[in-house]
Amino acid sequence: MGAQAMRRHNVALVMELIARDAPVSRVELAQRTGLTKATVSSLVAELTGAELVRDLGPEPGRAPGRPAGRLVLDPYGPVALGLQFASGHIAGVILDLSGRPLARQLRRFDVAGAEAADGVRASRPVLRRLFDEATTAGRLVAGELRALYLPGPVSYPHLTLPAILHV
Repeated sequence: MGAQAMRRHNVALVMELIARDAPVSRVELAQRTGLTKATVSSLVAELTGAELVRDLGPEPGRAPGRPAGRLVLDPYGPVALGLQFASGHIAGVILDLSGRPLARQLRRFDVAGAEAADGVRASRPVLRRLFDEATTAGRLVAGELRALYLPGPVSYPHLTLPAILHV
């Protein structure tokens, strides 16, 4: 594994542990990952600089000694948009880094018997409203749409991600 691939792996590992075990200290991350404290500190600096992780500072009432910062996913960091086609409607959601829903949009849409292109067209206003809401609040919409939840069988040759993402 190359140095760049190893760094990406380590960043993902640290991010996953922070998401799962927050609040967690750099020392705890080093112990759980087997990485050096210096490597963990460098990775955490990168994550805080990217506004993905926030340091809450030392825990109040801690024992004497050098206080350990408590790391959490940044609740004001980037967000993701989710989309679901369900019976009778299309639902959209803004999610923070922890997967907590921040806002929802709903549009009536009869999925049964609809063509994929109709679903794409019907989903655009939902995604647009969510995107506008997130960016108006100063949130970065990160990444790209990787999956849709579609109940039942789907004929997907006409349902293309670029068509859905072009909002």
